[in-house]
Order: sequence, then C-alpha cells, then structure tokens
Amino acid sequence: MPRGLSRDDSCEHAAFSGPDAESAFTDAKTRLLQLRIQEREGTLIALDEALVHLDAVIGLFRTLLGGLPARCTRDLQVRRTMETAIDQMLNECADEAARRAKECSRVRDGAASSRNGTLEDDGEDNFS
Repeated sequence: MPRGLSRDDSCEHAAFSGPDAESAFTDAKTRLLQLRIQEREGTLIALDEALVHLDAVIGLFRTLLGGLPARCTRDLQVRRTMETAIDQMLNECADEAARRAKECSRVRDGAASSRNGTLEDDGEDNFS
C-alpha cells in the first residue's frame, strides 16, 4: 500500500478520511495502474530512456549535417558559407531546446510540489 495513506488510518489522519479522500485514493491508484499497463505494453517509456534515444538521433543528425557542405561542393568559400549557416541553425535549435527544457523543468517542479502530501508510490501493485 502506498505510504502516506491507508484505509485503516486512525482519526489522527482526519485529513485523509471521508469520501473525498477515498475518491482521490481510488483515482490515484487507477492512474498508477494505467501507467504501469502502458509501460508494460510499450506505449510508455521513462523520460530518461526517451532522452537517451533522442540524444543519439540528434547526435547522428548533427554529424551528418556537418558533412553536408563537403558533399555538396568543392568550392571552399561556398563550404564556409554553408558551414556558417548550418552552425547558426544548430545553435538556434540548441537555444530552443534549452528554453523548452527549462519550461518542462518548471512544469515538472510545479507538478511535484503540488503532489507533496499526497500518495507516494512504493513500487508495488496493490489495487485491492
């Protein structure tokens, strides 16, 4: 059973009693079950795992894009112009990625702080 809530808690935990608490408890357990099912089905992966794959693909893309000027022309001036343009575009993409990561971090931090004092997952399926 998740730490923090128990159906057998005494009156000292009055904040966790009543129909609203039971409903919140049931909703949280249902959500946890849905997430675990999605993970087992392969439709949900951990953020860290997704980021590892994304980093690998982006790294390959950057490497291949870096070789594009040499594949397109032998003219060194044109190559330099292309390299400069590619670098500028990659820097703009990196800046946008950093901005979005910061935004996601704020959203995650806000969601985590709003969960304080609620159900904690003990890693076990207890849906009875």
